[in-house]
Amino acid sequence: MSMLPKINAFWRVPLILLATAVLATLSVAASLVDGTGRWQHACARAWGRFIFWVSRVRVKTRGLDNVDTSRGYVFMANHLSMFDHWAFLAVVPVQFRFVAKGSLFRIPFLGWHLRRAGNIPVDREVMQAILGFFALFMGVFVFASFLMAASGMDLVSAGAAVIATLSNIGPGLGSVGPTDNYAHVSQFGKSVLMICMLLGRLELFTVLVLIFPTFWRK
Repeated sequence: MSMLPKINAFWRVPLILLATAVLATLSVAASLVDGTGRWQHACARAWGRFIFWVSRVRVKTRGLDNVDTSRGYVFMANHLSMFDHWAFLAVVPVQFRFVAKGSLFRIPFLGWHLRRAGNIPVDREVMQAILGFFALFMGVFVFASFLMAASGMDLVSAGAAVIATLSNIGPGLGSVGPTDNYAHVSQFGKSVLMICMLLGRLELFTVLVLIFPTFWRK
């Protein structure tokens, strides 16, 4: 195995840690006099570009001319690379905030900058609750769609009717699209959709709390 990666890590990692400490300290100090977050974001941008320079990584971008700096955006990374977040800092031409796992906010210097710059921590328990809600929602959606298809509707109309009632958005697709209605749905199908609408209106977790005594017995 080549020794070059180990040699590079020997000097690059300490230099990156030093730059992180220095720029994070400057960011925290800047937050005391700058309430807009511009100076903190400038420190973060310099941090990202410095890490690319030290790591000898080149970033190619496409479509940045489509970004309107006067509008708000939600940027998402596919995490195909460990450099994703640094790439955002280095090349995205607007000021933004990260939604990051809460453990990062407990790291000295880095966590201080994240918190003072207005970034948003998300604890693991919150992410697990979101995943649990998504899994429950998809389970109800698939099961209800199967029931609607069994009642005689085509798959597109069945799925659209369920998602429309479960999400309380009104019209769906297919035979329940904007130019149609639910009058042709069978009585059994309407009963399923009524339950879906109640689940969506009351929220799934709320219904679970009401149904299972384990949640409220004490």
